Amino acid sequence: MYKFKNIATILGLLFLFACQKTAKKEQAGTPVFKLLEAEQTGIDFSNDLSVNLDFNIFKYMYYYNG
Repeated sequence: MYKFKNIATILGLLFLFACQKTAKKEQAGTPVFKLLEAEQTGIDFSNDLSVNLDFNIFKYMYYYNG
């Protein structure tokens, strides 16, 4: 039983130390995505919706999400 406690303790400590996230100072504030213009991407999309009592966000939620 003593041997099992030692192994469990060592594995527990390894697990705790392995879960620490380290970030480099250079990467901490850099954005992941970059906003591109429609001319650069070739995508020209506008989700223009008309407001109507029968056609609303509660009935057609995914349509309103675009």
